Amino acid sequence: MAQPMSIFRVAMREVGFTDRQSLTVMEFHFLAMYSPGFIGGWFIEKFGMLRSSQVAIATFLLGSAINLSTQANSNGTVSWFLGMVFLGIGWNFGYSGATVWVTKVYAAAPHFKSKVQAANESLTFVLSGILIFSTGYIYNAGGASIDGWRVLNYFILGLIAILICLVLLAMQHEKKTNSGSSSSKRESSFEDARTADPIIDINVLPEQSEELEL
Repeated sequence: MAQPMSIFRVAMREVGFTDRQSLTVMEFHFLAMYSPGFIGGWFIEKFGMLRSSQVAIATFLLGSAINLSTQANSNGTVSWFLGMVFLGIGWNFGYSGATVWVTKVYAAAPHFKSKVQAANESLTFVLSGILIFSTGYIYNAGGASIDGWRVLNYFILGLIAILICLVLLAMQHEKKTNSGSSSSKRESSFEDARTADPIIDINVLPEQSEELEL
């Protein structure tokens, strides 16, 4: 999300839009980035972090597809507006889900909290800085203007593909974890049943009753 956000005003200006038009798109992009936060906590609590990541990837793909369909300024700012809004929504769900996810890393070892959080924040800012720094080079390598904008979005699609792979791995890990915990619960229940006090059957046959009396 940082890459298109850092260059789209330049691209819009080069294809003929005014600064006011690109600034309006930027304003709604920021609104889309933070407004989902009002329901983000509820969504993650109800559907989980993985579902939040899936929503993020879906909206990233939709936003990038819209950005790729942009045709200079022939269709006004609609495609720019929609593309950046969907990217903003995707960022919110992705960032919120990932933030909660990080807390699970040190849940079993709270004393690592500060180190894990510091490493996560540092890695996030370093990667964001590298991507933002490379945006201009990718844009110019594509020929600038609308062509450079499309090349940049193709590059972003490649990054989204990596995110999809990571989410799929996380889904497999969660599935194995859940199946393992279910097996442990079943084994624990079985052991409890074995060690429980035996139940005496009161429906004893007469022959057995006589033998017991003797």
